Amino acid sequence: MPTLLFPADSPIAPKLGFLTVGAVFFALGVLRIRAEGRTPPADGEVDVTRQ
Repeated sequence: MPTLLFPADSPIAPKLGFLTVGAVFFALGVLRIRAEGRTPPADGEVDVTRQ
């Protein structure tokens, strides 16, 4: 965890920067994993997960 390397009395901007970048990467990873699980239904198939 990079924020642990900063002393306790250091400016908060670098810590917030690491937190923001980490949160963005986490959100993109979650969206990517969720998108991989979806497959479009074939012709004539009913998507029962959307009921």
